[in-house]
Amino acid sequence: MYKIVPAVNVLIVKNNRVLFTRRQNKSWGNGKLVLPGGHVEKDETPTNAIIREVYEELGVSVNKDHLKFLCTALRYRTQEKTVAQIFTINKDYNYTNNEPNQCSELVWSSILKLPKDVIDDYKIIIKEAYINNKKYLEII
Repeated sequence: MYKIVPAVNVLIVKNNRVLFTRRQNKSWGNGKLVLPGGHVEKDETPTNAIIREVYEELGVSVNKDHLKFLCTALRYRTQEKTVAQIFTINKDYNYTNNEPNQCSELVWSSILKLPKDVIDDYKIIIKEAYINNKKYLEII
């Protein structure tokens, strides 16, 4: 038997560009681009978790009404098997790198031509959920 970890991510899109964070000082995905997010803590809802993660990582207090559910993604290819709730934010905020010890930079990229160093799971989420409107993904 294995443990499944609840997680959240946010897909922030502005002018057909998506915001990534570049991981640093991490055991998994170090130096790679990922969507902001993380684990859901004990007694925390996915919505509250993504609000917390966006504040911790990007320095922005997101209003709950500005979040929109995008999809559920089972991510089994990572070292921890996760069930991630993915959200979008439907309002413009001024994002900053609020965790420079864990994120070397914020990167805006064309949503139609993603950089090679984006972790594949996030490429799949963007293509299948955001572009093709699938609400449930199994990334195995």
